[in-house]
Amino acid sequence: DPEIINVSSAPLSDSEDDLEEDISQDEEDMIDTEDSLEDEEEASTSTDQKKNAKKSKSEAAVVEPIDVTAEKEFLSKYETLEDLFLAASVETSGSKILLVAAYLQAKEGKEYLISQEINDQLKHMGYGFENISAVINTLLKRKTPLMAIFKKRGPSKTMRHRLVVTPEGFKQAVVYLETKQK
Repeated sequence: DPEIINVSSAPLSDSEDDLEEDISQDEEDMIDTEDSLEDEEEASTSTDQKKNAKKSKSEAAVVEPIDVTAEKEFLSKYETLEDLFLAASVETSGSKILLVAAYLQAKEGKEYLISQEINDQLKHMGYGFENISAVINTLLKRKTPLMAIFKKRGPSKTMRHRLVVTPEGFKQAVVYLETKQK
């Protein structure tokens, strides 16, 4: 704990040298006090983190965010969706939907998508689906989902699901491109 000095009872220094020594000693004491306070903070923080980690393990697994910047940049280098499809190896309905969704999120920076806009892009290229929701559900319900439902606070204007591509989905979209290039 820092030492508290009562100013009225502290002895006064007679010389400037003594005063400079007192000031430099006070500065050292302040630095020592700050260091000890930081050490105490770090100790209490690590104890709190350990407690929280124990709670997290019992309640739910903590998921660290995965950086997919490289994957988004790789997808964004294609000028058009048609160019992307020509470069990719996609044959299944799910792979086509995932590739379009990943491209739209990466290239156009969309926070989320709705199934209709994905289907509209696919129709434009001749791949539209009568029931795109059924295919999207397979991407949502995989053991490692490639898409997820985006939850946002506040009331929804429509009942349509807002969809996002998961980090695993972005990685898979890049695999579709790399497979054809080999």
